[in-house]
Amino acid sequence: MDLLLPAIGLSLALICLLALALIRRGISSEKSPRRASDPLAEAEVYLAYGKKHEALEVLQRAAAADPP
Repeated sequence: MDLLLPAIGLSLALICLLALALIRRGISSEKSPRRASDPLAEAEVYLAYGKKHEALEVLQRAAAADPP
């Protein structure tokens, strides 16, 4: 039970970051050209392999590099 709550919290944080990234991607895709790398796709790959921390780092770096 002790490990379940942090895992749920991290999962919720990742879901929120992914939702925000999808929203920003839809809005910013009209304004700017596509980047060479796609942080959302990279994060999805990490999540597919159970690497939640790496996915979170990728999304945080992308958010910091492209402020609203």
